[in-house]
Amino acid sequence: GFSLHLVLPLALLLACRGGGAPASSPGVESAGAVPEREEVERVLLYPAVEDGLLHAERVRMAPGATPEESMSIVVSRYLQGPAGEGRFSPYPDHCTLRALYLVSGARVVVDLGGPVTSGAGVHTEVHRVYGVINTLVWNFPEVRSVQILIEGREVETLLGHLDLSKPVPPEDRLLGLELRRAEGIGGSGGE
Repeated sequence: GFSLHLVLPLALLLACRGGGAPASSPGVESAGAVPEREEVERVLLYPAVEDGLLHAERVRMAPGATPEESMSIVVSRYLQGPAGEGRFSPYPDHCTLRALYLVSGARVVVDLGGPVTSGAGVHTEVHRVYGVINTLVWNFPEVRSVQILIEGREVETLLGHLDLSKPVPPEDRLLGLELRRAEGIGGSGGE
């Protein structure tokens, strides 16, 4: 099983999100200079009100100094919910990313906190689990599966419907048509 001895505090993982340049890089943000790391566009996949499938919301954010930090920034922003209309956040307010680990080149462990297990229903659980997983895989194609922890502990399920006792791969059937076309999945038929 997964060893929790590797747990790093969230503050350490997200330390570089705080704003200015680190002390070891004076002058990086000086007037007229190009920032060392410009923001990057990421795609957050939120369920749409009209069809319940995951659709893209494009946002600009800091790139992160490492793959783990970049992934942490994406998941933290995902938990804040969509900015646009027509999509909704599957997570209740006050859910947080406690930590994120890149266990192997292809497996990520996401440790969530807050009221992640509140609510009910298979659709709510599917949107919560696959919203995060498919968002990570879309932005970081090297990721093949995600293990979800709650408050630092392995869980069997969030709301009683999906098996979270092991890493979960993405689910392409939940992608909206425009995303499926972009990936060359499932063309135009009625599946």
